Amino acid sequence: MGDVLTIDATQGLTSTEHIQAMPAGAQAVTAYKAYTAASRHRRASYFVTSDGAERRKVVARRPLGDPRPIRDADVWGNMARNPARQPETPAAVDFLERAHRVQRSAVRSLQAGLQPAEQREAEAPCENHAEADLAAATCGRARGSDNRATREPGA
Repeated sequence: MGDVLTIDATQGLTSTEHIQAMPAGAQAVTAYKAYTAASRHRRASYFVTSDGAERRKVVARRPLGDPRPIRDADVWGNMARNPARQPETPAAVDFLERAHRVQRSAVRSLQAGLQPAEQREAEAPCENHAEADLAAATCGRARGSDNRATREPGA
């Protein structure tokens, strides 16, 4: 008799014999999980998986309509391929690169959105009197004045 535990639960435990059962096939096991599971024994370790699940994975990796029969070597190759996978974990540099790409995309979108308005402004005479008034005010003039001193009647 023995205990049934997940790979994560067996981390840190040691047993005389270890049976790693994967009824749905080896596709859920990565190199990190495989090491944790396969290093928990003193004498023997057994790897039990579903032949049908492994054969389905072999068929899924092949082109549609591939007539070749699935051999035992194909099943063993698929069983070895899955635990050998080492998924990449994102690093801080990856996050910074992604943030930079998002920023560049936002800047390009802003520029593309402003371009039609800038084009209209360049093609049409100044229709925005607020800008003209501001420019004239900085020079001490208001629109429509000719800088001549005017007197009000009776002054």
